[in-house]
Amino acid sequence: MSSTFLGSLGKLKRTVSIMLIPVFLLVSAFSFVFFTPVDVQAESWDYSTSWIANTFGKGLTPDREHGSWVQNDMLAACVSSNGTVYTNSDWDEGGRQAGIYKDGQCIGNLATGAFRGETGNVGDDVSAYGWAVAVNDSYAYAGNNSVKRYNLDGSYGTEIISGTSVWGLAATSSRIAVSDHDGNKVRIYDLNGSQITSWTVNKPGAIAIAPNGDIWVASNMDRDGPKTWKIDTGNPAKILHYSSSGSKLNGDITGYSNDWIPASLAI
Repeated sequence: MSSTFLGSLGKLKRTVSIMLIPVFLLVSAFSFVFFTPVDVQAESWDYSTSWIANTFGKGLTPDREHGSWVQNDMLAACVSSNGTVYTNSDWDEGGRQAGIYKDGQCIGNLATGAFRGETGNVGDDVSAYGWAVAVNDSYAYAGNNSVKRYNLDGSYGTEIISGTSVWGLAATSSRIAVSDHDGNKVRIYDLNGSQITSWTVNKPGAIAIAPNGDIWVASNMDRDGPKTWKIDTGNPAKILHYSSSGSKLNGDITGYSNDWIPASLAI
């Protein structure tokens, strides 16, 4: 076969290949034209929102006072007689460590002043923070290394108890019960912060006051960091029962297994 013929054949192949390219593109272009458009907004969907995942949707405002969002963490919660929910945590991305909620809406926070802060330190312009919260018909209380009293609308009142590691709080119209975890004590105070009595409980945590004044408290509670519970199966958690003066009563509650964690209590 001559070199002249081979050269002509190579040119023919290249010519055919080049001609096929616009034909392919033309066919592809027409194939898109015949697709039927779909209106993605034509469908209607049923949905609901909840307290999960910041579903209020308003986010932060410049002064961080009027934004509506759910804090990303809750370590404690309590409910007032009118259904208002008070919460507490050690950190929140938006600065609302201790939120106030009612009828599915965020209505405020336990703050020491205008709510603009992002840190967890109590000062003139930040939210309360900690691992415990309680409420009665007059005040709300938040605990960390002290107990601070707030008006029911969240405005700051005063520090009434200091020098305790507060892992649990409960309040009635006359008394405040505090779980002093590091001190291994349950401490009972009047509403002004004067201690009435105390007794020894190993590593107390969540605490509740029954209508008759009895005290129920979780014992042998520990954490491995602020967000992780530490479990000792050799000395498992237990809910203990006491009189209002600290006398031991029957009716302690043990868990279904040695690794249970009674993280909260309510009566």
